[in-house]
Amino acid sequence: MSRRFRWAPTPSGPLHLGNLFSMLLTWLDARAVGGELLLRIDDLDSTRARPDFVREIFRVVESLELEWDLGPRSFEEFEARFTQRLSQEFYSAAFEEARSAAPELFYACGCSRKDLPSDSVYPGNCRARGLPLADDGSVSWRVRSDLLPESSRALGDVILFRKERLFAYQWVSLQEDLRWRITDIHRGEDLHSSTEFQLGLAGVLAGRGLNEYGAFTRAQFVHHPLILSGEKKLSKSEGAQAVALWLDHPEKIFAGFLKWIGWQDAGEVRTSRELLELYRSLKANGISPSFSTRFQLSELVN
Repeated sequence: MSRRFRWAPTPSGPLHLGNLFSMLLTWLDARAVGGELLLRIDDLDSTRARPDFVREIFRVVESLELEWDLGPRSFEEFEARFTQRLSQEFYSAAFEEARSAAPELFYACGCSRKDLPSDSVYPGNCRARGLPLADDGSVSWRVRSDLLPESSRALGDVILFRKERLFAYQWVSLQEDLRWRITDIHRGEDLHSSTEFQLGLAGVLAGRGLNEYGAFTRAQFVHHPLILSGEKKLSKSEGAQAVALWLDHPEKIFAGFLKWIGWQDAGEVRTSRELLELYRSLKANGISPSFSTRFQLSELVN
């Protein structure tokens, strides 16, 4: 099977510059090796996801002529067939299978947000309470991080199923990558702990006889540096403003991207096709991206 990459934007706000540059990097790497590319829109956060934000994803990638192979071709097809709200039974069946294979890993938690410290990981208050894993909105479902490899524990006892009766990001992301047989995952460095958690959980479940999880543990990960604004990660509002400002001038987006990956002297690029040709040529000559780990938005817009 050929390598398979994925875009996985979250429509909790307008597509911002950090999202876009990550998507560009994924697209280039997929096309450079002849791999397939999936568009997956993570829309489970029903309180923040909005149709206009989903439409914006399609508008931006189509404007820049970034094609993909799998997933929805339009907002209408996304709503009809690909929204993650339609996959709850799939996520539930996978959870029941995992629970049967490793029942000690999962437990119900009755804590509310106000019961928990906001600046630290969940301390495991409900591990020994023996609450039933109900789906009536009274509890969330967590995984015991102390039963995962030590490298996977930074996030604590992660929620897999929320009191809102929806499966949470960490479980959904893992299941979608398994379902679509993803081999290559590009993420910001701020998601490194998420990667380690998912790898740890997948490894434990693979060791319990659920062999399909082994495919995830063999995936290739790229954790790229973030764009900063001062000392902080670029905010969604600032990043969205930058995309809106530049979308009618794609050559500025491509120039900014090349500067982000350390190739600012590679020459002017006006289209995504030219960008891909340049990327293939430089990679073929052994030249790889050399990201700055402290890259500022001001460096892109000046």
